[in-house]
Amino acid sequence: MTYAFRFAALAATVALSACSSGGGGGSSTPVSYGPSFQTLSNSSGTLARNIVGSDGVLNVTRPSALPTAGSATYNGFAAVGDPANPQAFGTMQLGVDFGSNRVGGSINNVADIEQRYSGSIALTNGVIRRNAGLNPAFNLDVNGTIVGEDSTRVRINGDADGVFANGGKSVAATGDVSVGANGTSVRRDINLYGAR
Repeated sequence: MTYAFRFAALAATVALSACSSGGGGGSSTPVSYGPSFQTLSNSSGTLARNIVGSDGVLNVTRPSALPTAGSATYNGFAAVGDPANPQAFGTMQLGVDFGSNRVGGSINNVADIEQRYSGSIALTNGVIRRNAGLNPAFNLDVNGTIVGEDSTRVRINGDADGVFANGGKSVAATGDVSVGANGTSVRRDINLYGAR
């Protein structure tokens, strides 16, 4: 059974219009970087509109209605910062084992307006709460270090609460992370969303 659920952070991402992308520069470093901020912004907006719909309502699926066997992979995006104007995007892959109720994955190809980053942010320790009702169906730890084209090391640490939607065909999560670099750290929102 599905219920209409306002997922404001995801809906705000849907409304995001393109910001100008930062150039990458001609680094001779053999590190591979993913798509630009602009490309990730455009692609994430398209996926978010497909998951949420034009009315901004996410149809949440109760965890008790999910399969009890098998697995699924959800591909999508992560947005870090103010949901209406994210400061960074990355690609997200989230795997779900319905038999063991485990959820985990990673965020890769991170880019902000100024540069792209190598490295991965792990999404770990997720467990489906089968009796959660409309409360978050799972919680994930969000941890990793990414390295910018300018060699800046950025540490991400936090968590996110997520739901399954659209009959289990989509996932969406929102949370809070600490983003640290050069001896300073700030708190930022993180929003994850994907589809299979």
